[in-house]
Amino acid sequence: MPEVVLEVQRLVKRYGAATAVDRVSFELFRGETLTLLGPSGCGKSTTLRLIAGLERPDDGEVLVNGVVIASGAKRICLPPEKRNMGLVFQSYAIWPHMTVFENVAYPLRIRHVPAAEMRRQVERMLELTGLDGLAQRPATHLSGGQQQRVALARALVYEPDILLLDEPLSNLDAKLRHEMRAQLKRLQIALGTTILFVTHDQLEAMTLSHRIAVMRAGVIEQVGAPREIYHQPATHFVQSFIGQCINVRGRVVGAGAERHVEVAGQGRVAVPPDQLPAIGDGVWLSVRPEHVAIVANGVEPAPNQLAAVVDDVAYVGDRYECTLRLGEAEIVLEAPRTLDLRAGQRVLLALDAAAIKVWPAAGELPPVGRP
Repeated sequence: MPEVVLEVQRLVKRYGAATAVDRVSFELFRGETLTLLGPSGCGKSTTLRLIAGLERPDDGEVLVNGVVIASGAKRICLPPEKRNMGLVFQSYAIWPHMTVFENVAYPLRIRHVPAAEMRRQVERMLELTGLDGLAQRPATHLSGGQQQRVALARALVYEPDILLLDEPLSNLDAKLRHEMRAQLKRLQIALGTTILFVTHDQLEAMTLSHRIAVMRAGVIEQVGAPREIYHQPATHFVQSFIGQCINVRGRVVGAGAERHVEVAGQGRVAVPPDQLPAIGDGVWLSVRPEHVAIVANGVEPAPNQLAAVVDDVAYVGDRYECTLRLGEAEIVLEAPRTLDLRAGQRVLLALDAAAIKVWPAAGELPPVGRP
């Protein structure tokens, strides 16, 4: 069994009448990258701050290597500097009056590491983060990406038990974010660092994580590997937040195990045999865009086809990007250049019935995820 480094047990944090973190529990294994993923305000950063010691829990416990470092009931809250955790925020938080070497060496200096050993460790970390040759450069003379690497090197140089990353790439442009994702992955593999990563960006979560914990309104809705989260979502919110998802309201019709979701005026789709909502129930029919094909020459919907209207067609080089109206829903699908589509054209959408999820229609539609 993998070694558990961090245990979070029924963690609670309230601000007045609002509960920001609501009985959150998970484990983080040695050498693993676990990401807390969710929209703004879901409680992911507050959870990280509770683990870092920047906030006190109202209830629940945090354990590192089996030792309680925070407990609401026992009124324990070990100071951040005694938790042996590295922390990197979205702001670089490096000291402008110091050189790159001095910034990275600072955690070792306050730990009274001998000068020769300190130099060896700093030089190794600068090499690993691609900052060798910049040791004597003033911190203010660095680019944004270089400053973020200094912050990472400083957080890793003293070999913390856990590296905590709170939206560390959100201040970088798209190209630098891509480069830093690759840098982070290389560092994690090279050092075997145990990482708790917080982000609202699903691409970062999917590419960097061994496991993802999807959060909503202070609660974890699902924990699993990226492939599991994408292909086997536990809730409608998880499916809609991760990747792109087409959501259409319908009603269950049929008899016995032969059930369909009827979308008024658009067609009907077979309910997968492992999903048997009650006949007459209002439901959300949810499917990924890659499981939908545009049929341009159909007239009436065949089984597992829905009628739609083309609103717009955008040429993007190797393909078209089509905006379509499916009842009240607006969806975007890719189409090959060989498919001649025009605005206002009626088309049929062929759905892979095996890839469909059917969810109860209670409540509002979850937000659609973006790659």
